[in-house]
Amino acid sequence: MRRKIITSSVFLIIVLLLSCSRRPGNVLSEKELEAVLYDVQLAQAVYMTQGIIYDTPGKKDALVNSALAKYDLTQADFDSTLVWYSDNDIQKYTQINDSVSARLRRETNKLREL
Repeated sequence: MRRKIITSSVFLIIVLLLSCSRRPGNVLSEKELEAVLYDVQLAQAVYMTQGIIYDTPGKKDALVNSALAKYDLTQADFDSTLVWYSDNDIQKYTQINDSVSARLRRETNKLREL
């Protein structure tokens, strides 16, 4: 009887650990998140450099939402993904952000060379 309780407890702990580390279906994969973050940051950069054209918060939101629409996402979907990564895998989220930043720097340097 005691062995059965211990075995059941170990099994339950393993199941709980595995279920906590899995990414829910509504959370973007690392590759998807990287692509979305790149486009969102590009949209925000356009807003910052073209303040005359996008001079209201509503226009900025529309610009960011158009980047999200490219991936068939809502702001809520995007926010849920960011919250999940920041709560469950902050190291991976930091790596993704670093990768996006490096890509943006490379693209900026290419444009400056033209």
